[in-house]
Amino acid sequence: MMKKFDTIDEFIKKSRWSIVIYFFFILFSYGIKLFHVIVSIDTESIISVPEALYKAWFGMGRFGAVLLKKILGTYWFNPYVASFMMVVMLLVGGLIWMYLFSNLNDSLSKIGWIFPTVFFTSPIMAEQSSFLLQAYEGAFCIALVGVSLIFFFKAIYYSKGYYYILSTICIFFSFSTYQSTVILFITGAISSFLLFYDDIDRIQVKEDKTFKQVKHGEDSRTVICWRTIGGLILEFVLAYFIYSVVNKIVLSVLNIQTHPYITDQVRWGKDSLNECLRNIVKQAKNILFGKSVYYNFALVVLIVVFLIYISLQFVQKKKAYYIYFLASLALCICPFIMILLLGGTASVRTEWTIPFVTAFLSMYLAGHIICFDRDIIPLSLKRAALLGFFALSMQQASVTARIYYTEYAKFQQDMVLAIKISDRIDQLNLGDPPENPVVFIGARPTHITPSMYTEKEIELSGRSLFSMSFYTQHGTYVMRNFMKSIGYEYAFPSEEQIQKAEEISKTMNSWPDTNSVKNEEGIIVVRLS
Repeated sequence: MMKKFDTIDEFIKKSRWSIVIYFFFILFSYGIKLFHVIVSIDTESIISVPEALYKAWFGMGRFGAVLLKKILGTYWFNPYVASFMMVVMLLVGGLIWMYLFSNLNDSLSKIGWIFPTVFFTSPIMAEQSSFLLQAYEGAFCIALVGVSLIFFFKAIYYSKGYYYILSTICIFFSFSTYQSTVILFITGAISSFLLFYDDIDRIQVKEDKTFKQVKHGEDSRTVICWRTIGGLILEFVLAYFIYSVVNKIVLSVLNIQTHPYITDQVRWGKDSLNECLRNIVKQAKNILFGKSVYYNFALVVLIVVFLIYISLQFVQKKKAYYIYFLASLALCICPFIMILLLGGTASVRTEWTIPFVTAFLSMYLAGHIICFDRDIIPLSLKRAALLGFFALSMQQASVTARIYYTEYAKFQQDMVLAIKISDRIDQLNLGDPPENPVVFIGARPTHITPSMYTEKEIELSGRSLFSMSFYTQHGTYVMRNFMKSIGYEYAFPSEEQIQKAEEISKTMNSWPDTNSVKNEEGIIVVRLS
């Protein structure tokens, strides 16, 4: 008889302390999101110009995200609802992955908290969740990948074909919601396979219909491994193919062109080969050696210890271990897939595989350390290892909480500045609201306290929306939408008016000078810098 998945009640009973620890860390890291409404980057757009943003999502191949908002009744955005749903989905997603891993390897049930805690407390996930307009969708995708793998391995354990269908549907929908799940699925599949391999001897091949065709003299472990890997690859290819076809149909029906947002990030063919390779090496060093608030030195330590451990196991020359060894090497490469695909630096919020691998290796090594005989590893050392992973989670949670505090303080400053700018525009006596379009020239960064991160230390989370100005049109778009999101609506200028405003601003002083806001040639010009 095949190994049985635990019921939900059995899982909760076995993992109750892990669940308590995990919930504590989620509230520690993300609690501020539950009690404070914050309009963060791109959130101002979904509030002010939702149809334009959803059109952009369709162009990016994220039709699943739009559909999800329709299904859940959140198409018209509410920051509080989004924050609440994001935290709930993080809690649910963590439980789903705990359930998957504990069923693939029973020895992990008591330390199941390690994976979701290390994963979701990562500052990388904070950066992703700071984009509140897609925060719960991102968490939903992570959970959905876990569900897809649960269905897949249930299909193996129970020999039920409909589980494969359900798994493929989950993968397809996750791809259509946020494309970073493509790499997340690959990483999650490899991780799940490693745990499956460790527990594979529990499967009685001869009694299982899935593997009844094992030839005489053929190693059953090898057969199971290759058929499992083949099944995962087949599901991935099928789901991605369906996603690609459906995406083309959606774009055709809506008459929307593919958005250049994603393709523009790929540097291969745009930059020289040497430059791409230099950028990859540079970013890989940043990731491995923690040269950012988003990365942690723990990753390189875990990878080194993991590689040493599996190499020692390889010496024992178990049957089919070469498959396990190769899968382990592939897992160690996963944190760098994004930069390899792009040929350079990737947006931090898309690098989910970095905290995922860090979290999985933490759980994996902790599980193997605990399983060692006390004569080999004393109890005190095992407790020290668990304390170390708890400390890692605390460190990450503290950084994440600080990022969110920075974001909150930034938002408060943005609110004050928006009110002051609105008052100055009202003093022009052009009506309420004025018909004249507003052009914002330059940017105004957040005032930093010692408790906050500087804009150089973080990417986009925790940055003032009045500092988001790559060029005048972009800055005006962001700032105008932000002011609209809190009740101050102004007309958007044409390209010609923006060019005129740039010329006019040359004779103006920067904010808060009395000459920093003026109306000239039918254009309201606000010079921030």
